[in-house]
Amino acid sequence: MSTTAINSKLTAVGPKDLWTIMKEEGAAVRASEGFDLQSGSETSIMFLGQKSSGKSSIIHRFLDKSDVPSATVGLEYTYGRRTRATTNVKDVSHIWDLGGGTHMTKLLQVPLTAGNVHTAAAVVCVDLSRPRELVAAMEHFVTALAMRVEEILGGLEKRGSKRPKGLRAFAAKRYGGDHPDRATLKLIPVTWALVCTKYDAFRDQPSELRRAIVRLVRYVGHVYGGTIIFTSDRADEATATRMKQLVSHYTFKTTPPKQETTDPNRAVYLIPGSDSFEDIFANTAYKTVDDIKAQIQMLLSKSVKYSQPPGGQLVGRCAPLARWPRSGRSPPRHATARPPSPLPCPPSIRLLPRYYLLQRVADRAEASIPLPERRARVPARTSPRTSIYLTQT
Repeated sequence: MSTTAINSKLTAVGPKDLWTIMKEEGAAVRASEGFDLQSGSETSIMFLGQKSSGKSSIIHRFLDKSDVPSATVGLEYTYGRRTRATTNVKDVSHIWDLGGGTHMTKLLQVPLTAGNVHTAAAVVCVDLSRPRELVAAMEHFVTALAMRVEEILGGLEKRGSKRPKGLRAFAAKRYGGDHPDRATLKLIPVTWALVCTKYDAFRDQPSELRRAIVRLVRYVGHVYGGTIIFTSDRADEATATRMKQLVSHYTFKTTPPKQETTDPNRAVYLIPGSDSFEDIFANTAYKTVDDIKAQIQMLLSKSVKYSQPPGGQLVGRCAPLARWPRSGRSPPRHATARPPSPLPCPPSIRLLPRYYLLQRVADRAEASIPLPERRARVPARTSPRTSIYLTQT
């Protein structure tokens, strides 16, 4: 085809957006495979969450792909197809992978529309190996999903559609009419799951921190009506298999996973309607979810890792003291500079974190005192106050 013919074709048709192109490709696939819309099902599932939280790995495992997934850029699309065992009917599921973390959340309006909201499912992925980012990420993506669904349902209600009422009734039905928390919940009227990935790293966290995080995750899933599942694609084959089974249930309506558990020492799995505020706050001093968040922040602030800097020594005039071995003896007086006053700090360490500066000032002040006087004023210690380098985990 000549360049003139191509230009004339583009002028006649006009530019197409991503959604139009995907609809045409989906129609071509259904036509080539003899897809029967009267008997086959067509669903959509979208994955959103933190960067490098394992979204693409879950999709590849579900599709039985052996290659290593690459980082998702923007919004990526693929599809899964299954032929039913009893008939020759083919079910198709449209799979969307939303990358970019919090910066690309607005692209959720592309795969989740008024035309597929009743057959769509969403999977929100958060990374358990990064507990400092967990609370903010979970709130951001769950809120973004809830706002997008409400935007769609609000537009349908203005057009007189009965679909929003049916979706809300179906979401509330999973909790039953006698659930004690039903009136206070903010259910998202679509099928969705809160997937906490990298459970293998989460198991190494302190037990008190694990319990607080599990309670917070249970609270979010209970309030917004989502399934809670902890999974790991590396070291725990059982959790990865359960995650694949859940995705298959969302896409092809197969049997969902069983064996629910809320034990912080195990991989948590809960379905909507099986939890309650009474169980979440049981045997704790927490009164609200803000108390749980405050407890998590307090526990994270205590988790300070002690290590030497790169190269094994500190910068500036205090480097010799940092190399002094950690023994029961005090460092010699010539091991560090003796400024007339602990302040001001040398320019070489002025840009270091505050807690490091405070430790260095204390060390230098103690080192400036003559050794006999220091021994008389300070009681004997099993380990000396040696220089340490603090890095937050």
